[in-house]
Amino acid sequence: MICIERESLEQLLDAAVGLRREIAAFLATRPKAGPHAGRLAEFDSSRKRFRRGLNRFRGHVDTAAIEGTAAMDKVYADAGPGALVELFTPFVDAARDLARQAEQLYRTATALIETCEIECGARSSDDWNPREVNRIRKAADEARRQGVEQLGRVRYFWSQARWLTERFPDGELRDVPGLVKLVDRAEIEANDWRASRPAATSASPPRRRTRTSTSRPPCARSTRSSKNSTPRRPCSRRRSARTSRSSGYEDTNRCEDRRCR
Repeated sequence: MICIERESLEQLLDAAVGLRREIAAFLATRPKAGPHAGRLAEFDSSRKRFRRGLNRFRGHVDTAAIEGTAAMDKVYADAGPGALVELFTPFVDAARDLARQAEQLYRTATALIETCEIECGARSSDDWNPREVNRIRKAADEARRQGVEQLGRVRYFWSQARWLTERFPDGELRDVPGLVKLVDRAEIEANDWRASRPAATSASPPRRRTRTSTSRPPCARSTRSSKNSTPRRPCSRRRSARTSRSSGYEDTNRCEDRRCR
């Protein structure tokens, strides 16, 4: 998996370098203080930052490859699985930072292309090759997507391993309140052959939330109007319409008075 990550991330760096080389002829015809100046500075800064992050990530990968599994087995035997997981913390941090830098590099490259085409009139220039620029952008997007996805897996598996070693520091199954409990056959039989999670972990089951219906007090205006007014009885046409709907058809001869609606 590490080899695939390095390959995709190196392709992203190559695409960034290729884009800078491709638009160099067009940028030479533009004034240095043009609308593209700020975007170009951000792109160059992101590219240098991504290169440094990639070199740092390569260093951690090469170090792990040189030390091999023998050094990892020694750490596991001397300090336990928790120390082995913490040994990969700098590697995981480098992967996280590199993923952020890859996203930033692609965003700045896209912003530079849009600025050149929209504000600098690049499409009307002979020094701008839109087909080649679009090809480089798509290649960078694909390399970024693969690299960021695989770098995310590094942190995901590391976090899972850390979660396990925090709860099982000796690498063996043990009682963890609220998670797992070791029981024998006799205890399960005493529990009426139930091995449910609340019974096995000695944790109280989650309480079910119940919604209590509270009646809202009536509006003061409606209360006053109800005291001072008498209820109105609908007219005969309204009563006939209700009867007709209950019979299976609707009477079209309805009263037009608002009080009957």
